[in-house]
Amino acid sequence: MDLKNTFHKRRLNKDADERLVPKGEYVDALNVTVSEIEGTDVGALENSLGNRQLTAIDLGSAVYQIGEVTDESQRKLYWLTKSDTANHILEWDHNSETLFIVLKDTRTG
Repeated sequence: MDLKNTFHKRRLNKDADERLVPKGEYVDALNVTVSEIEGTDVGALENSLGNRQLTAIDLGSAVYQIGEVTDESQRKLYWLTKSDTANHILEWDHNSETLFIVLKDTRTG
């Protein structure tokens, strides 16, 4: 069964209690973009590109990003992370869409 909801008012109402939102309005939206026409309050709700998982490297639990560096000329992104089991420097290569562990330090004490 396909569920289709057409929003005639095309209005996102973040202020109202979700139990009191009038018909045709909504309180939240995921993976959508509101494109507007300049100079007006008219817009359209369009689907956004979703996310996809590109890698499955286990970095432990309670992982925090403590820094990042971008090398635009090489199209690489470096993440510095800290977790309960190890600290990492990770390299994301945009060209090959691969993630490498550059450095792993398991001395967390």
